[in-house]
Amino acid sequence: MHIALVQKIMYMFLNITVVLLVHITISSLTANAFRNSAEECCQAGRLQAEHNKTCTMLTHALPGDSHTNATNYCPYLSHICCLSSLRHYFCEEGLNTALRLLPCNETKLQNKDTYKICCRCCELGVQAGRHFEDCEPVPVLDEKCGEQFTNCCKKSKSLNCHAGFEMGDQGRCRDINECLSSPCPDTMK
Repeated sequence: MHIALVQKIMYMFLNITVVLLVHITISSLTANAFRNSAEECCQAGRLQAEHNKTCTMLTHALPGDSHTNATNYCPYLSHICCLSSLRHYFCEEGLNTALRLLPCNETKLQNKDTYKICCRCCELGVQAGRHFEDCEPVPVLDEKCGEQFTNCCKKSKSLNCHAGFEMGDQGRCRDINECLSSPCPDTMK
């Protein structure tokens, strides 16, 4: 009787082990499917940002998607990746504006908060670099802004205005009318 009890326990243990292994295998396959689907969804969002410079919530699945739990999250993943790409794009635009010594508010992107924040942090660094030796960020700036401040401050000594611009008030470049200093042909007036 004791042997029969041990055999039943062993049989139950074996069944539990098999069920656990099947569960782990299915969970692993589902997780991999989610990761693969997530990358496709994210890429769709990045492409939307790159081509449209705006993000809308995609409500349709990607071609070839079956309606599994993994693809139910696709619109959210796509939107998040789109917004993240736009944030990076507008920040780069802001940094480039400040490094060209142009005012941060004179651009078609002026209504984008990310653009303005990155441009202002860099602009502050450029001004500090032109007037002071120290490029350590101001302690009240958040980490990202402080990093932009420092990088732009270090680059500020080598910045000059591009052709067609001259150094104006407050160390910023301003557009000049080249026809005033040298006569332009009639076709350019």
